[in-house]
Amino acid sequence: MTIASSQFAASYAGETADDVPIYTNGNASRASLAMIFLFGAVFSIGITPLQGLYIVEVLSFEQRAKGMAFGNLAVNAAGLLNQFAWPVSMAKIGWKTYIIFIIWDAIMTVYVYFVLPETKGRTLEELDEIFAAKNPVKASIARKKLAVTQHGDVVNVAEA
Repeated sequence: MTIASSQFAASYAGETADDVPIYTNGNASRASLAMIFLFGAVFSIGITPLQGLYIVEVLSFEQRAKGMAFGNLAVNAAGLLNQFAWPVSMAKIGWKTYIIFIIWDAIMTVYVYFVLPETKGRTLEELDEIFAAKNPVKASIARKKLAVTQHGDVVNVAEA
């Protein structure tokens, strides 16, 4: 998306008498537009549902309402910032606005990888134990041996 946008911006050739901008690279224009819609679709399918689900998944029943309220506040604050800062940013620095998002995405990827524990396939009780640990990430990836009955009930959990 950034490459297509930068190529489109580089094709600026001036303005008409009516102050309409003239761009010479139609392919870069179409690619930029396609990438924006593609990003929106992928983000909406992959990340948008997780904004509410992760909070519900990791918080205990007693903390869930406050956690959801804070999560909604954070999402709405970010949306407000994007809504009002985006036009100013596009007007001032143009396509380079996308570089800000690339840097932010890279920072958040590192943060998620190193700070947020794995929660897949865990019960609420296991999550409480993980988040109570001194290092939740290590606790979430620690191997354990389970002893189960023939009906699938867990009877013993031991360190592997």
